[in-house]
Amino acid sequence: MIHLLIICACVPLSAWRVYVTLILWKWFVTPAFGTSAPSFFLMWGLLLTLSLLIGKPDYDKSDNPDSTAKAAQWLTFTAFVPLFALGFGWLIKTFGGL
Repeated sequence: MIHLLIICACVPLSAWRVYVTLILWKWFVTPAFGTSAPSFFLMWGLLLTLSLLIGKPDYDKSDNPDSTAKAAQWLTFTAFVPLFALGFGWLIKTFGGL
């Protein structure tokens, strides 16, 4: 059951990461290099390519093979890391004088 939940969460959470990356790109990369912002699907493809090249993070370094704990760690990492990056990027954009 938990695996079905993870599969159903993959697409929206991946789209969330793409959305956050697009916003950060528009805030920082576009003004710095004078480029236009890529489309949503181009950014999705770039992120997929980079994830293949970089690899996946090791969420659980313990010896506990509990799939529920791993799913919770994956969900937390996938949902909240982009939120943290967006918030931190907003602080830099707002108060950093950009």
